[in-house]
Amino acid sequence: MVVDVLINSCARPDILGISIKTFMKHVKTSHNLRYVILEDKVRRIKRREKGKEWIINNKNLFDEVHFAEKKMGPGFFFAPIVNLCKSDYFFHLEDDNEFITDVNLDPILDIMQKNDYIVEVMLNRGRIRKKNNLGKVIVDGLKLIEFDLFSVATGVFNTKLVKQIIDKAGWKNQLHEAGLLTPISKKLNLKKYILEHGIQHYKHVGAEKGYRKGAWKNE
Repeated sequence: MVVDVLINSCARPDILGISIKTFMKHVKTSHNLRYVILEDKVRRIKRREKGKEWIINNKNLFDEVHFAEKKMGPGFFFAPIVNLCKSDYFFHLEDDNEFITDVNLDPILDIMQKNDYIVEVMLNRGRIRKKNNLGKVIVDGLKLIEFDLFSVATGVFNTKLVKQIIDKAGWKNQLHEAGLLTPISKKLNLKKYILEHGIQHYKHVGAEKGYRKGAWKNE
């Protein structure tokens, strides 16, 4: 089976390199991965050029490279990258992750194929907000935490179910996780999980560096 790795980036080459290389080091699977990157069109031209230069210089890492024709920004990036997906399941990789432990995708994909109500299994980047933590469960032998929020962060997604959610939310709308995507996922009776019981899989280096909501360095 082919699984698309969908990567959103916004001209932050220092952390994009960390995200991709640590993903390739730590994330394991017997399936074939197809890497697709969608680079946002940031306003600052010099920053945009730096991001584009890095991607072109590292094009061997990708199977498909796409540059957005206009700025997307928070909430607008998810639908366009999902629209590029060609596989039944995809891994969404953010451009500011640093993976710190090995993760095997095969058990995740197995339970998602067996249980067509699971829309996403997210990886754990640390403390989970109490309001979103619905408790520990075991699904077909896999330890999971049931998650209240529909997240567009880092993890494995069922493409068909995600597209059903976006159909209802609107492909051109700003896709707010809590205000829009989560209520729709609940109406569709879809389950969201976080992998394992308390193991942190990656660090959110963008937040650690102060790169919030697409910001970079001093911008």
